[in-house]
Amino acid sequence: MFSVITAMKKATMLVIVRNQELLMQSISENKLLAMKDEAGSKLNNEENDCMLDTSYGEESTKELTAKV
Repeated sequence: MFSVITAMKKATMLVIVRNQELLMQSISENKLLAMKDEAGSKLNNEENDCMLDTSYGEESTKELTAKV
């Protein structure tokens, strides 16, 4: 019973950590978009790719496109 509870706690912590990572990525993206909006410019392809790479870590833009 104890090992099951420990395993559940570990799994829960992994989910919490991943959710926090996603939240921080979202905040970073929103800050960048807000700065670009204030400056009155649009994101170019390089900036879009950079945001995708930052958001999705190891997965490349090509891999993400293939999934869609």
